Amino acid sequence: MKDTNEIEVNYQQIKPKKIKIMDDADLNLLLSISNSFLGKNIRSKTSTRDFINSRYVFCEIAKVFFDKGPSEIGRFLGFDHANIINYRNKFNGVYKTDVEVRNLYKETLKQLKESEPLLITLKFNQINLRIKYHEDSINLLNQKKEQLLQ
Repeated sequence: MKDTNEIEVNYQQIKPKKIKIMDDADLNLLLSISNSFLGKNIRSKTSTRDFINSRYVFCEIAKVFFDKGPSEIGRFLGFDHANIINYRNKFNGVYKTDVEVRNLYKETLKQLKESEPLLITLKFNQINLRIKYHEDSINLLNQKKEQLLQ
């Protein structure tokens, strides 16, 4: 059996850094697209279905595509982070059952891609880097396992 000290893995060398694409510019773009569909500002405290659906979509896209946390999204919209967590938790169920939310989500993404194709391309590249990092980590762990078993 090999000594475990012989096998050193420096994960910092392969771990991709998070790419900070923009500060609030990405959220401002998303907000303007969301507001254009609604014709009103989703930052208002109104609790009608169309406002809430727009917030569901906004929060989901802000998290998935821009890697924003609930506190950051909440500060931006003027809501508590718990509201944002609630919107994100409810999004999948509403997306499956509500055609209006599905269409709003697809249209918002379409508008976002048309407005900022480079931004979306960078985000997909960042996601691919993370996938590659995890694949490399798995390969390194498998190599370490093989060496320990010899």
